Formats: sequence, C-alpha cells, structure tokens
Amino acid sequence: MTSSATHYVLWVTRDDAGPVADAVLRERAGVEDSGVEVRTEALGRWGVAVIPAGSQDEWGTVFPVVMDVGFNQLPPEGRVFVVDPA
Repeated sequence: MTSSATHYVLWVTRDDAGPVADAVLRERAGVEDSGVEVRTEALGRWGVAVIPAGSQDEWGTVFPVVMDVGFNQLPPEGRVFVVDPA
C-alpha cells in the first residue's frame, strides 16, 4: 500500500512484547515512505484496540467497518495496520 500524509502505521501488540524498529513495522505494513508515523498500542490481557473503518492490515485485508482487536486475537508478533483517520 502506498501512503499519504493522512495515513499512519499502527502496531497492535501485547504489552509484554519487545520493541520493534519503526522501519520494520512500515515494511510489514507495505509502506515505503519513511516519513509515515508509526504508533504502537500495547494491550494488556483484557485490552481491546479499535481499528477505524477503511484500515488495511499487513495481509492486505481492508476493513469496511470499525473492528475491535483483542489481546487474545493477536499473534505473538502483534498485528500491523495502515490507518487512514479521514
């Protein structure tokens, strides 16, 4: 996915995960622009991240509606999304 100034990369991870470089997260998201902001949302066991409609995950799935991602739905490496807040 290409990016614009309105997009950002969101890494949803478990709160006990180690750090991952922004460049690695951008690569996982398919974003080539090194100026795109990377945000992290670390979830505790009962945490839920809200992913806005229109976001795309690292596997290319675009979500037409708001999606909730819970701690128990995350793979060990977390999950990366490209979010367009517009």
